[in-house]
Amino acid sequence: MNLFLDKKAASWNSCLDHAWMTLRASWPQHWVGLPKVMQECIEFMDFRDSELTSEVKQMLSAALEVSEAFEIMYSNAAHIHEPNYHNRLHTADVSVAMSLQMLIETEQFHSRKPAWMAAGLLTAAVHDFEHPGRINTNPAEIEKKSLAAVMPILEKHHIPIIWIDRIKYAVERSDFSMMRANHLRVENQIFEWSQDWLTILLNEADIMASCISEFSEDLSLALSEEWKFIDYSAYKTIATETGQLNFLQNVIFSSPSSHVLNVKNKINQKINAFTSSGQS
Repeated sequence: MNLFLDKKAASWNSCLDHAWMTLRASWPQHWVGLPKVMQECIEFMDFRDSELTSEVKQMLSAALEVSEAFEIMYSNAAHIHEPNYHNRLHTADVSVAMSLQMLIETEQFHSRKPAWMAAGLLTAAVHDFEHPGRINTNPAEIEKKSLAAVMPILEKHHIPIIWIDRIKYAVERSDFSMMRANHLRVENQIFEWSQDWLTILLNEADIMASCISEFSEDLSLALSEEWKFIDYSAYKTIATETGQLNFLQNVIFSSPSSHVLNVKNKINQKINAFTSSGQS
C-alpha cells in the first residue's frame, strides 16, 4: 500500500485526499490493518537517525503496539461489535490527518520537534482505543477509558511520565464538548509545539474527514447507524442536511495547518451548498 504521495511532488491536499481514498479502497474486505497504516505514517514523518532518541523510539513503538492491539481486538473476535463510525477506519483517518498536519506545521514554522511528532502519532492511535460506540454521560468518560486500556502498553514501553501526561491531556480533551474551550486556549497565539497545540491538532484531525472529505456524508450516515444501535435519538437527525449543517456551523479550526489545507473555505462551501439546497 502506498498510503502517501510524494510530498515534494504533490500538494498537501492531494496527499490527504489520496491517503483517505486509499484507506477506503481497502476497507473493510481487504483492510490493510492499523499497524500498516501507523508504520506508513511513521515513515512519512521521515525521522532521521539522529532524531530517534530513546523517548521518540518508545513512543513510536507504543503507537505501533496500540495499533496492533486495536486491530487484533476486532479482526480476531467476530463476536465483538465494531462501531460503525468509531472504528479502525476512523483511527486510520485521524492518524493520516495528524501526520500531514504535523509535517505542515514543521514546514510552516521551520521547527521540527521529533518527540512532539512521535507523541502526536501515539495520541492519534490512543484517542478512540476500544471505543464502545456510545456517547459520554460524563465529561471525557470514554476518552478516560481508552487511556486506561492503553496504559499497560505505555508503561511497557517506558513512556516518560511527562509525555503520558501530555497525551492524557490531549486525549481527554478530544471530547467534542471541549472543542470550543480548547480553541480559546490558543486564540491569537502563534503555533508552537506544546500541550495545548497538540490538543488542537488532535481535535482537528479527529473531525477533519467528516468536515472536508468527499465522503463526509457517508461518515454522517455511519455515525447515525452507530447511534441507532444504542438507540440514541440524535441518530434520526445527524445524517440529514439539517444535522450536517448544524455540525459544520459549530466546528472550529485554528491551526496553521488547517489554513494551509483550506479547511475553513471547504467547510463554508459545504455550508453554502446545504443552505442553497434548502432554499430551492
